[in-house]
Amino acid sequence: MFPQAASSEYQAQQAIAGTTAAAVDQAWSQMGDDFDASWRRLEPTVLELVTAGRAAAVRRALTYTPALIDETDQFAPS
Repeated sequence: MFPQAASSEYQAQQAIAGTTAAAVDQAWSQMGDDFDASWRRLEPTVLELVTAGRAAAVRRALTYTPALIDETDQFAPS
């Protein structure tokens, strides 16, 4: 059986990725006909969205390893 911690982490990471992709898609939908000008305008927003998504994934992952180790009765030396 797959550990619950792993299943939960997978679902959470998929949700973060989906939310991030949807936000970037929304920003990208505002691209105009002039790619260079549009990208100069949208680049800060897109980078901010991707950075926020990555940070959310990392924050979530910080609790995953200890939870998995605990759930599978393993020992992690400090």
